[in-house]
Amino acid sequence: MIDRLTGWLKRRSENSQVTYSRFGLPGDEVDERAPPTQIHVAHFDDDAPEFRAFFTHSTRAAAVAAGFGLSCSVFSFVMFLFEFRWEAHGGGADFGTLIGSLLFLIIGTVVHWQVLIGIRKESAMNLIPAIMVYSFLIIVELVIYILAANHIVNSSLLFTYPPDKNTPTFLTLSVFYLTVMGVQAAMLLSICKKRQNPQMQIVYVKPTEVIAPMTSDAEATVLTSPPPRVILAANDEIA
Repeated sequence: MIDRLTGWLKRRSENSQVTYSRFGLPGDEVDERAPPTQIHVAHFDDDAPEFRAFFTHSTRAAAVAAGFGLSCSVFSFVMFLFEFRWEAHGGGADFGTLIGSLLFLIIGTVVHWQVLIGIRKESAMNLIPAIMVYSFLIIVELVIYILAANHIVNSSLLFTYPPDKNTPTFLTLSVFYLTVMGVQAAMLLSICKKRQNPQMQIVYVKPTEVIAPMTSDAEATVLTSPPPRVILAANDEIA
């Protein structure tokens, strides 16, 4: 445990080491050399603990979470259509219920599909809707659970069955809500872990790209140096 903690602290310290000697801050010595044209980035360990979730890689965990959420959205919509008592409601209630269920299906499908697209394209922006939706759902469900549990505790129906069979006991309510929130929290953690992957945050310049320096047409002189290339290199290739 101590070795893992020491290794984690060492990796974090290496990732946060930055030098500003070439950026011309006040008090620094003037450096007449041209800005660097290449920046070598150490190759990160893809199997490091910060890139893993639930004993597997964050990419696999996020893909499983997205697939599970997509399946639950479709299954819940189909089950609701067959289990809902349409004959007991009027036409207006049926229309409103159908619109609500369709919105649930569309939002659930789009959000989880965006996660799969983000994993495939290595785009962190596609993961943001799922993170926002799951954070909102967990907060709302937690508030509902607290209010419902407070009502049951005040009515002295902790573990005894109430007269109305449709009213859940405190134990049933706790098991249901805590299970749902636990699964959603695990899915949210998997997606957040994937979003922290450096491959989804750093854009590397291809070696084949040629970037010409900016010049002035009037004087034909170089105004600025080309932007540096970011190269993913092994640790032993860094000068």
